[in-house]
Amino acid sequence: LITCLFALYPHSSSAFQGTGRGDSLISRHVALRLQYDPTLAYSIGVQPADDMHLPDRSVSVLQRFREQEDELLAALKATPLPADGQAEPEYLALREELESRQALRVCHAEYWDVNHMLGWQVELPALAATLPAETEKERLRLLKLWGSLPEYLSSDMDNLRAGLAQGYSVPQSVVRRVLRQIDSLLALPIEKSPFFAPALRTHDGTFAVSLRAEIEGQIMPAIRRYSEFLRREYLQRARESLGLSALK
Repeated sequence: LITCLFALYPHSSSAFQGTGRGDSLISRHVALRLQYDPTLAYSIGVQPADDMHLPDRSVSVLQRFREQEDELLAALKATPLPADGQAEPEYLALREELESRQALRVCHAEYWDVNHMLGWQVELPALAATLPAETEKERLRLLKLWGSLPEYLSSDMDNLRAGLAQGYSVPQSVVRRVLRQIDSLLALPIEKSPFFAPALRTHDGTFAVSLRAEIEGQIMPAIRRYSEFLRREYLQRARESLGLSALK
């Protein structure tokens, strides 16, 4: 819904203004989401931040993010509706977004986020294929983004370990599919790696050298550590049942 909300924001009426600065609650929501995950800028069509990075999945940061969402939802519920009681579309869209995200927390998705359809090993290569690298600023932004990948995967492994300790996991069949996908990534030469694709779209040799060094020195080792974690530590402790009924 974030794309929908961002599209609606410019058309919000003055009755749906949330702060003394004139920023709407939709604008605050979009800013919060972009602060947590700056890569959303590429999908919703706004100017990306120079300090580009993957979201921090650590428990403390995720908890603070959720607290801020709750504060925003409380402010939304306190917003007076028009005299006729008819809520505006953007009010309803934002409320649905925030209430849905709040309700889904009971699933503790961060504790069993291994996914062969929407996992990082699928989404990040797809993102790499579209990242702009025409200007020096865009290339620096891209290097910062990939520089955050090792910490992103490390936090993911911490969350998955915590999930195992509390009885959360995905089916072993899913783990094996993800491992095959990761193995395919690791088997590619650097020139064929999706992470190197932006360098092939530019004529900046210095950038290509820097990106290659980032992939060889940081990204590939981090992916190998994640792969070994799944293979040696996670797989045998993952659930055999396919049904969600296996989770508490």
